[in-house]
Amino acid sequence: MGFKKLLASLGAGGATVETVLTEENVVPGGVVQGEVRIQGGSVAQQIEGLSVGLQARVEVEGGDQEYKQDVEFVKVRLGGAFEVQAGAVHVVPFGLEIPWETPVTTIAGQQLRGMNIG
Repeated sequence: MGFKKLLASLGAGGATVETVLTEENVVPGGVVQGEVRIQGGSVAQQIEGLSVGLQARVEVEGGDQEYKQDVEFVKVRLGGAFEVQAGAVHVVPFGLEIPWETPVTTIAGQQLRGMNIG
């Protein structure tokens, strides 16, 4: 394994991934459209697979404690394995159905208290 490949496997000089949504506002029962953009790093890298999902931050109670935890409630796999070449851009479009049970965070443009996005 070359030095650049070793560094990329540790994250230095490796591929970067960005998820871009076409429309940030969606409603339960709708579909969010977007794309995953992979920018190749300094060496070619094998990507085992891509997936996108939705998660909610929930308050968990246990005993005398309360804490917040991120819970993934939808996950969709976007194709299989592929190789991204050094410096190349690979774009994978997606459409993700939003379940009716998805927590609502805004009503009539107003942020609901306790429903932080981020």
